[in-house]
Amino acid sequence: MVKKDVLASLVLLGISAIFWIQSRNFTKYGALFPKIVTIILGFLSFLLLINSIVKILKNKSKESKVEKIQDAKSIVISIILIVAWACFINILGFLTSSIIFFIIMYFLLVKKGIKLKKIVINIITIIISIVVFYLFFSKVLKVPFPRGILI
Repeated sequence: MVKKDVLASLVLLGISAIFWIQSRNFTKYGALFPKIVTIILGFLSFLLLINSIVKILKNKSKESKVEKIQDAKSIVISIILIVAWACFINILGFLTSSIIFFIIMYFLLVKKGIKLKKIVINIITIIISIVVFYLFFSKVLKVPFPRGILI
C-alpha cells in the first residue's frame, strides 16, 4: 500500500504541476480558484509522499496477502459502482443516484464494528451534504443537473 501511495502522490504532484501551468493562461481572477486548489492538492500530495517515504524507510508497511486481496476487491467494486452511478444519473437524476451511490460507497469503505448511531449520523451527513451541494449549484449558481424519474 505504501508503494501505491508513493505512486499516487507523484501522479498528483504531476497533475498539480500541469494544472498550475494551465492556469497561467487564465485571467487574474479566473486563475485564483484553480491556483488555490492546485496549491492545496500539491501540498497534500507532497505530505503523502513524505509520509510514504518515511514508512518505507521505517519498514512499517507489512500488509498481509488478505489485506491486499480485500483492497483489490474494494477497488474493483468501487470502479463498478462509479460506472453504475454514471449510467443511472440520467435515469434516476443526479440527486437520487448520488445519494444511493454515496451510501453504498460508505458501506463498502466503512470499517466493521461501527455502532449503529454513528452509521445513522454518517448517512444523514451524506444526504445533507449532497442536498446542500445540489441546491447550491442548481439554485445559486444555476448549474443544470441531470433530471431523471426521481429528481
